[in-house]
Amino acid sequence: MGLRHTKPSVAIIGAGISGVSLAHQLKATFDVEIFERSHSAGGRFAHRHFSGRSFDHGAQFFRIFSSTFKSFLKPAIDSQLIQEWMPEFAEILDTTILRTQRWDKSSGHLVATPHSHALFDYLSKPLTIHHQAEVSSVVHGVSGWMLNTNNGEFGPFDWCVTATPPMNAISLIPSKIIYHNDIHNYSMLPCYALMLALNELPDVPWQVALVKQSTLSWMSINSSKPDRDDAPAMVCLASNQWAKEHFHLGIDHIQSQMLSAVNNIIPGINDLIGASHCHRWSYANMPKQQGPQCFIDMKHRMASIGDWCIQGRVESGFLSAHALSQQLLSHV
Repeated sequence: MGLRHTKPSVAIIGAGISGVSLAHQLKATFDVEIFERSHSAGGRFAHRHFSGRSFDHGAQFFRIFSSTFKSFLKPAIDSQLIQEWMPEFAEILDTTILRTQRWDKSSGHLVATPHSHALFDYLSKPLTIHHQAEVSSVVHGVSGWMLNTNNGEFGPFDWCVTATPPMNAISLIPSKIIYHNDIHNYSMLPCYALMLALNELPDVPWQVALVKQSTLSWMSINSSKPDRDDAPAMVCLASNQWAKEHFHLGIDHIQSQMLSAVNNIIPGINDLIGASHCHRWSYANMPKQQGPQCFIDMKHRMASIGDWCIQGRVESGFLSAHALSQQLLSHV
């Protein structure tokens, strides 16, 4: 099952920034198919809508440090699909505001418009992506790689690439792959995103807050982002450490504790909340790593990429894919 290949073929498992950007970098030379278990691409470029409000409840923004990432995103920047986010920023310690400042263009905090997922609506258009196709196993044989999914078997492919969090990749990578044991050393941190549909905005001197020594690590007025509507919406993220320590608890208990933390920082905000929802990210962040930017087994033609190879940020996912693309293209 699958497409007839006229060029060397690659199966990419995962349609986040790593998987999608790798496909773009390979598609002129390879036949590329992406397998994504959810209904759309994007990974943590997630967007949700309820109670007439919009929420970017995954990656809150991203920044560009490398020329290669800037070049990749240039068409989206030129068309203003990607824009600067310049809110009033505050740093909060527990419940005390330590400082405030306005982000400006020099800060380089970028977001997609009119919502986070719009970037992947754009990036996905020229790609072959099998949505709601969860890969349960991969098998390497004489003819190449075969993928077993809930929608049937796909292949053969010359190359198989996992572009998923390491714990998801481990379950797919055969033990004969040279880096199989190395991936076990990587473990991402979880996070919870609390979305608040507000009846009106709270009276605070900030639109974005970095929170320290709290259940929370981040609070933002989602409606302060460019090209959003004015319906008041807030996104609050739990600190990674708190999320890890409380990961065993039910989502209702997590939401209750996060709501309490929000009310501690903004007393009385509970009276402004019309509706709320809490989302769990099992694999959300990764401290800076010192290992390779991607993993590759040239003999068996399998590779693994992701921001977790470098650091838990958007550009790291792209750079991991870029590192792999250079190796694959040099061996065609």
